[in-house]
Amino acid sequence: IAPNVTWRAIGGGLGVGARFAEIFAMQYCEGLEAGWGLREEDMVELLSLLELPVGHAGANEVTARNLGSVLLDELLSALNPAHPDSSPKMTVYFGHDTNLHFLRKMLRLEWLSEGWWPNVAEPG
Repeated sequence: IAPNVTWRAIGGGLGVGARFAEIFAMQYCEGLEAGWGLREEDMVELLSLLELPVGHAGANEVTARNLGSVLLDELLSALNPAHPDSSPKMTVYFGHDTNLHFLRKMLRLEWLSEGWWPNVAEPG
């Protein structure tokens, strides 16, 4: 069974609040009315609830290595192929925000996107 690496990593009120924050962010990014009329500033503020469950409890160094190392190996192989002449000209990866959090932890990256909390893998 895979560990809980999203808002489910924390229970109680914080877990519920984090889940709603994620839902509202997805609504907002889809152009829908987020959270029954939340302003953008309020919705972004709610995303701070995801820091503990996603950034620390869920996507930590252990889960990142266990669940993200295959993806990191694939990315590194694509960047430095064993046989450059026969490698594809373009490689495309599809994933989820948790994949980005695993890579962020393993590569020790930090980022700040305008209008978002630090290290948020914003949807869209």
